[in-house]
Amino acid sequence: MDSKVGGAVCQGMKDYSVFNFKTLSSVGVTKKKNQVSFTIKAGASFIDHRICSTSFMPDSKKLNDGGKKPIDVKSCKKMYAEAPGNMYLMTEKSGKSICSNSFKYGKFDADIEHDKKTGKVTKQSWELKYKSLQKCSADSSKHFEIKIKGTCAPKVKAGKMKLAKSEKCKVSINYASKDACIAATFPLQKYMAKIAPFTGIVLIIGGLACTFAGSKFVPIAISFLMFLAGSGGIFMVGYNFLPPTTVKMWSLIVLLVVAILIGILIAWIAYKFL
Repeated sequence: MDSKVGGAVCQGMKDYSVFNFKTLSSVGVTKKKNQVSFTIKAGASFIDHRICSTSFMPDSKKLNDGGKKPIDVKSCKKMYAEAPGNMYLMTEKSGKSICSNSFKYGKFDADIEHDKKTGKVTKQSWELKYKSLQKCSADSSKHFEIKIKGTCAPKVKAGKMKLAKSEKCKVSINYASKDACIAATFPLQKYMAKIAPFTGIVLIIGGLACTFAGSKFVPIAISFLMFLAGSGGIFMVGYNFLPPTTVKMWSLIVLLVVAILIGILIAWIAYKFL
């Protein structure tokens, strides 16, 4: 199942495994903090991206040092106002780099293979697919597509993006690095799946209580549901913001306790007003 990648939470999840894209987002950034721009077609087009940003506007001050032409700020300002993105296709024209297409977030999917006997991961790779918010200039019937394929390479410390295939309205890029490997594995969904069958029993008991206890039980039932929604929501939001490479069990326990306390507070407020 595809999921979107971009913004503050720059991670992808597949089969309880998390891939972190923060390193990928900074690939190619120089000491001067100029933004990476790798060539698609020599002397014609290149990409300016900040995968882990919500959106940005290409700036001539942050253009890479790779001999690219100064950015046409006017065209980029117009595109940013109409369809801001966190990736841009830049085309060199009339001595300037024109903003041709913008892209907003990428669709993530991964392929993880396990050893049937040991259960250990034997192969892991992922894909980020971007579709332009505008039509492709070379073919107005299509959108421009960019596909970044990441392959886990534990021995490669500093990975680089390499052009694999280039067509009129489609580009494929390969990225092999240790940073393309699984960052962490959280079997949270696995445990939630085990608990799921019991939710039906809870609902049946709650329904019977409402039937026989009448209106006296309704405020308690609503407060309990508010507790579940509040604590569950707080835990899931906090869980998504935890760093996958450094998260510890104690931090999950602290998060759970905080979520429960907030859930109790929400339930108490709900009960008081019912």
